[in-house]
Amino acid sequence: MRALFCSRFSLPGILHKRLAAVLIISLGCSAIANERPRAVSLSGAWEFCASAPLVEVVADRSKGFDPPQLSPELDELIPESARKDPHAALPENPEWKAIAVPAAWEQVAGIAYNGAGWYRRSVNVPAEWLRSGQRIWIEFDAVATVAGVWLNGKWSGGNVGDYTRFRVEVTGIAQKGSNQLLLYVDELPGHVTQGFLSAVAPHHGGVWQEARMYATGPVAVEPDGIYLQTDPANGEIRAAVDFNGKWDEKMPAPQLIVRRYDPAQPETLSPAISPLKGSEQAHLDAEKNQWQIRLKLPGAKIWSPEDPALYRAEVRLPRPAAKGAESVSDRVLQKFAFRTVEIAGSEVLLNGNPVHIRSVLNWGYYPRVVSPAPPPQVVREEFAYLKSLGFNAETICLMNMPDYFYDIADEMGMFIWQEYPTWHNDFTAARLPTYRRLFPAFLRRDRNHPAIILRSISVEAGVQDQTVMAELVNLAKEMAATPVQDNNSWMWMSNLELSDWYGDDNYWNNSRWAKYFLLDLPAQLDTLPAKPYLMGETIAGSVWIDTDTLPKITPGVPLSNWLRGVDQPLPGETYPYWFPACFESCLKIEAQLRERYNALLPAGRDIVRDYLIPQSYRYSLRFRRFQVELLHSDPRYRGYTLFLIRDLPRIPSGLIDDAGKLRWKPEDWAWFGEHTAAPVQVSGVRPTDPKRPLIERAPQLAQWDNGWGMAANRSGKVAYLNTGYADLNGLFRAWPNAREATVPDIEKLIPAAEKPLLATSILTGEMLRYLESGGAVLLFPSQWPGGLGSAESMFWGGAFFMPPVGVFSEIEIQRMLRLHQYDLTHQASQAIPVEALGIADKVDPLLSFFEMHNQRDITRQDQLFAARVGKGLFIASALDHSAEAGQWALGRIVEWAQAWNGAADTFPAARMEPEELRKFAAEKVQEIILLNADWRFQLDPEQTGDQQGWERSDLDDRDWAAIQASQLWERQGYRYDGMAWYRKWIETPASLKNKKITLVAEGVDDAYRLYVNGVKVAEYGSFTEHAKSVHYIRTETDLTPLLHPGQKDLLVLQVIDLYGGGGIGRPIYLRIE
Repeated sequence: MRALFCSRFSLPGILHKRLAAVLIISLGCSAIANERPRAVSLSGAWEFCASAPLVEVVADRSKGFDPPQLSPELDELIPESARKDPHAALPENPEWKAIAVPAAWEQVAGIAYNGAGWYRRSVNVPAEWLRSGQRIWIEFDAVATVAGVWLNGKWSGGNVGDYTRFRVEVTGIAQKGSNQLLLYVDELPGHVTQGFLSAVAPHHGGVWQEARMYATGPVAVEPDGIYLQTDPANGEIRAAVDFNGKWDEKMPAPQLIVRRYDPAQPETLSPAISPLKGSEQAHLDAEKNQWQIRLKLPGAKIWSPEDPALYRAEVRLPRPAAKGAESVSDRVLQKFAFRTVEIAGSEVLLNGNPVHIRSVLNWGYYPRVVSPAPPPQVVREEFAYLKSLGFNAETICLMNMPDYFYDIADEMGMFIWQEYPTWHNDFTAARLPTYRRLFPAFLRRDRNHPAIILRSISVEAGVQDQTVMAELVNLAKEMAATPVQDNNSWMWMSNLELSDWYGDDNYWNNSRWAKYFLLDLPAQLDTLPAKPYLMGETIAGSVWIDTDTLPKITPGVPLSNWLRGVDQPLPGETYPYWFPACFESCLKIEAQLRERYNALLPAGRDIVRDYLIPQSYRYSLRFRRFQVELLHSDPRYRGYTLFLIRDLPRIPSGLIDDAGKLRWKPEDWAWFGEHTAAPVQVSGVRPTDPKRPLIERAPQLAQWDNGWGMAANRSGKVAYLNTGYADLNGLFRAWPNAREATVPDIEKLIPAAEKPLLATSILTGEMLRYLESGGAVLLFPSQWPGGLGSAESMFWGGAFFMPPVGVFSEIEIQRMLRLHQYDLTHQASQAIPVEALGIADKVDPLLSFFEMHNQRDITRQDQLFAARVGKGLFIASALDHSAEAGQWALGRIVEWAQAWNGAADTFPAARMEPEELRKFAAEKVQEIILLNADWRFQLDPEQTGDQQGWERSDLDDRDWAAIQASQLWERQGYRYDGMAWYRKWIETPASLKNKKITLVAEGVDDAYRLYVNGVKVAEYGSFTEHAKSVHYIRTETDLTPLLHPGQKDLLVLQVIDLYGGGGIGRPIYLRIE
């Protein structure tokens, strides 16, 4: 049965070709990469029955399966009794159902099915296959995850591991005519080849790729047994042919025939080129069961993205001459190309020429297919779309696609960065036998594809034995002629000596992004051997879901014109599994927004369709553009992987949405491609005071455009309270009518008729009374007491929204969207968690993010909002107002606030009662003293620091390393799990003698003991259980009786990291009250 698909898979072109009634799907597409012309396809109709696993090794098949660390072998999973009598192992009363092959069995067994089952069908064996000397094989391209095969009740063999091609021999078992083929499959979630797809989609199982049966003579080419290495310089082809069987010395050498391959006319053969003649070009390695064949093809065309010239080799293995017998024992076709890829210094070279990798992340998720097997037409349209935007690669992340996917990449000139399915593996010696079996199978299968130019052994792996990883890296380099990376994640998790390039997976805001790529990373690369830097995955940008493109759902009623079995909801859910997880939340918020804003908009306008969706799209693209351009700021930066090819149920960040709709047009990406340039080069950053803001050292980063004709209005009357958490003196230095105020000054202003805007970084009772009396208060929020609990927000994970009401005009909103990329966030990425504070419906947002990434219930975070409090106006702004753009925005806010008259029909409409705001106020003005800088640091792998007294005040730590708190030690060059010590001498001002002093650690990974002046005073987290880590938990210790203001005191943290990142990874400070 050939593939039949509905529009939800497709891009425009087949987008509206719906099927009236389709019952079952099959992803049939014969493998082109390794063809056996005489094979009989076993794709099509089978029967299936679910069953319990023959041997249970999974603790709980209903829960998540991370980390995937199961690596049993076949004899542990299919017992001898079942091999001898499979029918006795079947369920007592099996319920056989029709099922299509290839396809994930979730189409029949249910979307949440993670168990085991049996397949059966009859297969016809031609009489000529049973002649003497013939061998018969059954081959599967991929079965998830355990497979056992019986023919006519006889055990034939099996396999453990998804994504691997395997075959079993049924010679002597097969009989003329009809034969009964039985297949046992266990999905085995949690196997080391599980990859990442099941973390974002249902775990797939069953026979999800092609199957076939074929006959050979006594000698047969092994599956994926042909490797063709080429030298474009002289046209030489070096073929290695692995075979199964005993080679008769009387037989001639294999025949190798090479022809040009034309994808447009694949069955039209060009004239044969240089057929092999004479044994001088061939060598038999009897130990390896391998023929090594060489021939030259003068004038060979070289494969490149611009001209993806392909060839097809035909290998014919001879058989001993016999009367009436064919002269060919086996015949296999293999596509290949002439091209080279190598690393030279900090460049990636294709055919000797530098290339820049512009890739998109592909996790193998295609709605309604379940397994990573999109229809070939979808693959072609996907590649065409990406190329139209300027991309030249896809990063196949933690799974292996079907053969046709790579064939199409070869044909269309699309680079592939292949990352093998070993996510979160620990790479221990105990799993080495499984890796030694599976990785050669992965590499044999994909090594002839010219499109694959980079290979990563794993992603985000917690490698425990570097010798295991080293063996696999070296294996990949031997078996496939491409650069290889050990562990694509972050530089501190990668073995930089093993990997051919450097890279990270940094999901950051633009403020941190700019600092890292213009300052920190170049300095680090300067200390390392020259290699290219390739960003593994990043550059994300969430958007609001276009709910109108999704089909209307009636609970309990199947979708009309949609395929059965793959539209099922997950248990307890209403919508198909591939629907956005936040769909209901989106509908609820859209209704609220329309009720709030549509009456205020011009006729015919809709707040969602005309503002929220297009704003979020523009912001996402602008955000990505900023990051992409900076990845051109250093010649050592040679490529990146943009997140993400298509939306996932919890991740609306794709270039293609859930409905198959293309989110952007080529003209939107006109800036992107070979011509992309950075606004500033690393070498152009001004070597001024490193403490100066980067926007001053690299002013080209600013998005502010003088051509807009805007200027900051600093004339407003402002009284600001500088006592608190921010330097408001600096912020209002250039404001002629701004003056510093004290708490007593505020008390005096409360009864005054004319009230200036009161600016503050801490909310106290005095400000509340000022609001109640009709004054306007502008709060610059923070995470500290009285600061409304603002915290760092990942803007890439939210949908940007500015309603066209209040402070800014529509044209100004468009400029704010652009300025927000850097100017308004270049030193801080804070937002106010209005949902968590319970005030979302009590304030009117002026600049918000709807948190979309990995969310079921969308939450709103505000960077700028306004509300009525008493008779007054309360405004909170978490924007960065220090640069020119920030000063302009601040001027507009002050100007609007001073013009506000409190009329009932004016913005804001939202009201907060004074008592509601009072619970967020501090009792009195507080201060903090940051302790992030200048710690002394020492590793303690033997855990002897206690015995040596590393907490003592008299310890000489001058030879200890310097380190910064607030970031993990791995990011500062320490690839280490275990114990370590931090020491820091502090001197608190004498003026704090009568103040309460609290040490606050926002997060330490994983646990720590605190010593003050040599005395242990506290312990947080567990030194043995990672689940009790305090990495994301604020811990507070009262140091008031322990410190000596006006004198020096010693703080020591003994920290243990049990897994992953370690150290004082988040801010640490003293809170003064």
